[in-house]
Amino acid sequence: MAKLQDFIAKRAQEIEELLEPLRRQDMELQAKIKTYERELSDLRNAAKAIGIVNRLERPLGVTRKASPPRTIKEAAVDVLRDYPKGLIALDILAKINERFSLSLVRTSLSPQLSRLRQDGELEYHEGIWRLPHQNEEGPAK
Repeated sequence: MAKLQDFIAKRAQEIEELLEPLRRQDMELQAKIKTYERELSDLRNAAKAIGIVNRLERPLGVTRKASPPRTIKEAAVDVLRDYPKGLIALDILAKINERFSLSLVRTSLSPQLSRLRQDGELEYHEGIWRLPHQNEEGPAK
């Protein structure tokens, strides 16, 4: 029994000694993570403030204040008019909710985007939704 007690005590001491530097490393990593998270948050807030969306260009001109759309499809098209390079679905959703003070969810938007694409009113390429008649300079005239 004494041998088992000695083994347990010795092994517990060894583990404590192994854990000490790991705990210090963990504290250092947690501090670094917090620093990077703060910087990332600041960058995201700055990007939002200047209109950067999903690493694509900011909208041309001033964003129009529109009357509430009758349908989700109308809202999506209205938002995409301001983004000639297009947006990902989550950004479209965020812009619709922001512009029209709505609380739509992704599952409400996705089928409407697909219907707009089937009707030829939207294009979809590599995750980006855009109006087909727009080029990079802005809306077609």
